[in-house]
Amino acid sequence: MIELDKSDPELIKELQALKRENNALKALYQKDIAKRNRMEEALRQSEARFRCLLQDIENISVQGYGPDGTTQYWNRASEKLYGYSAQEAIGKNVVDLIIPPELKDFVNKAIKEMAVSGQPIPAAELSLLRKDGSRVSVFSNHSIINIPGRKQELFCIDIDLTKLKQTEKELLQAEENERLKSAFLANMSHEIRTPMNGILGFAEILRTQKLTVHKQQEYIRIIEQSGVRMLSIINDIIDISKIEAGLMKYDIKETNINEQCEYIYTFFKPEVEAKKIEFSLKTSLPTIDAFITTDREKIFAILTNLVKNAIKFTSAGSIEFGYKLTGSLKQIQFYVKDTGIGIPKDWCQAIFDRFIQTDISNNVARQGAGLGLSISKAYVEMLGGKIWVESEEGIGSIFNFTIPYHTKPNKNN
Repeated sequence: MIELDKSDPELIKELQALKRENNALKALYQKDIAKRNRMEEALRQSEARFRCLLQDIENISVQGYGPDGTTQYWNRASEKLYGYSAQEAIGKNVVDLIIPPELKDFVNKAIKEMAVSGQPIPAAELSLLRKDGSRVSVFSNHSIINIPGRKQELFCIDIDLTKLKQTEKELLQAEENERLKSAFLANMSHEIRTPMNGILGFAEILRTQKLTVHKQQEYIRIIEQSGVRMLSIINDIIDISKIEAGLMKYDIKETNINEQCEYIYTFFKPEVEAKKIEFSLKTSLPTIDAFITTDREKIFAILTNLVKNAIKFTSAGSIEFGYKLTGSLKQIQFYVKDTGIGIPKDWCQAIFDRFIQTDISNNVARQGAGLGLSISKAYVEMLGGKIWVESEEGIGSIFNFTIPYHTKPNKNN
């Protein structure tokens, strides 16, 4: 071991210089460590604030995934949107959580490509799965975050489109309603003008011209028919207005449905036979069991509307109407069956909507304001039943509606 001569002035000076340099390096190192610590702390605080911000964002689902698709972050909005708690979601693969079967292969491939290329999955509107198996429409946007010393993270931001879709649907429905109402008003104007012109025109002829008794009677009959047609249109408009305003009332009392059906059959029989169409009535209850409690006038209006429609749209064949007991004898199902022109499949529901008759193609539409079936539907629903149609174009239609089979007065009504 070599001993240093510490009395050597040159050596002493060199040692002191080395000591000062060492102290300077030590101070610089400590400063660098402190700076690094401050930077790491600032990064931790920034990340904490970032995650806290994402956690508290309402209605915007934010998730974080690793390069293999494993969930690493799941905010409260994600819990609300998809139904999984953060504890349930974190550690699970996104494909197993919310990706529907038809998208699994695509998403798995996209995640692998993302890990290699560093490019996020393109933003898109998707239909994803909730925990309960239902679907939710979201606009899904993605970004990749690279943090030094850590694995790559994919952040996904999903915006729930449910309310937007609902609003869009309501706007489209409102536009459709306005279109149908405009068409209805135009048609109604025509429907009122037609009988009015008949009344005024033939009244003028009767007033100004000398006619034979036969011609007078013929023109008077035309005026009467026009008046009945116009009154029917006006009554329909009044009824639908009451229904829309919630002012339509009903009167529940005992009535004999066999008598009602027989009256309607007798009333329409001459008109049907004049068209050389077979007309029949089938009832399934004996008179003693045919007394029920319901609104007699509304049952009469519904059946009359349906039979009139059958006559209007049938030029050959037969019309049959009646009823039977269904649903363990708790309901009466009325029906009106015809061999008329039938109804297109995509119109079988729409024909019960307000003002829809005016929008049906010419081979289906006939004269009328298009309110009869809408009024009938409202009446049926007021009485606690439902109405529907089974039809095939060129073959015919069967209109059905049900009402409760109450055989005793209903005190609640």
